[in-house]
Amino acid sequence: MEYVTHNFRNALAVLWNRPEWSELALQISEIGRDEVLDVQRGYADSGRRVPAGAQSAVNEVFRRRLSPLGWENEVPLFSREDPNLAGWTMDFVKRGLINKGDSEPGFGLGVEVTFNHAEGIAWTLIRLNLAGESSEVLRASQIDVGVAIYPTREFKQWGRMDDAVGTYDRACLWLDKMRPVLPIPIAVIGLQPGWEATDLFRGTRRGGRS
Repeated sequence: MEYVTHNFRNALAVLWNRPEWSELALQISEIGRDEVLDVQRGYADSGRRVPAGAQSAVNEVFRRRLSPLGWENEVPLFSREDPNLAGWTMDFVKRGLINKGDSEPGFGLGVEVTFNHAEGIAWTLIRLNLAGESSEVLRASQIDVGVAIYPTREFKQWGRMDDAVGTYDRACLWLDKMRPVLPIPIAVIGLQPGWEATDLFRGTRRGGRS
């Protein structure tokens, strides 16, 4: 899968030689059209409700690829003992050594794979910044750099996603406007595979945002 990137607060300069970033970028580039379609077909074969758009299938592909490589999935930001905060999670986190001689991982990379309503863009960016700046966040969930992954308009159309799903372009715009309150480096990725069209997704008629 091809993708584009937006570099906020020099995130890519921090990430360019990090193995966690290299691993993530490789996994994204290796995602194929048939892989996504096979997951979508699997929903029907299992008797589960079949999602209208490609969002669920793409999220599942990321989970299947990253989890076996040691990426923590659905990572809580705060203690789950407080039900009011239990829903604050990041999609993926991976920790690595800052220096080769270190005995404990000190670098944290947090990833959000986001196909939510456009109004959720700001909350995704805030979650990454909380994980990077708040001392109240669980130590194992604290990060140094965030990655936010969105569909481009073209991919959104290919996957017949709900019109209300937020896109890469909007996320980049909002991120730059929110610069005064977002201190941590974030790399924004726009999924742009350019795949052949498919009629596997039934789509919806709701929404009207990009």
